[in-house]
Amino acid sequence: MTKNFFLQIAILVGLTALAAIYWQSAKDEKPAAAFMCPETHSKTTSTALQETPEQLAQLTDMLKGPEQENTVNVIAGDLKKQFPDAGNADIVNYMLTAYCPLVAAENGLSSDEKQARMDRFSSQAYQILGAD
Repeated sequence: MTKNFFLQIAILVGLTALAAIYWQSAKDEKPAAAFMCPETHSKTTSTALQETPEQLAQLTDMLKGPEQENTVNVIAGDLKKQFPDAGNADIVNYMLTAYCPLVAAENGLSSDEKQARMDRFSSQAYQILGAD
């Protein structure tokens, strides 16, 4: 047998090994998580404020406008009056639940891009609440 034949066998074995490694790593990869909005809470708990679908729809409509920062200020003030024992995290979670449908409805964004928008809104809301 010639050196050429052994070289062809070695290349074939190498390519087969690479294909097996690729196939195994592709099988182990988990698909990206689908973007999902938070669930509403029907009663106030130690970690959540009561949210009715009507209240959330109203807040969602308010957040559609161009003056989002002012809207967040107004919503935060109203929620602090309505739930005086609520912490900033409770208020931000409430607003995120209302804001999420706007992000979810945006076509052409990946789940990661939608999550990044939610993260930016959350940061903005925390900054506004901290400025009170």
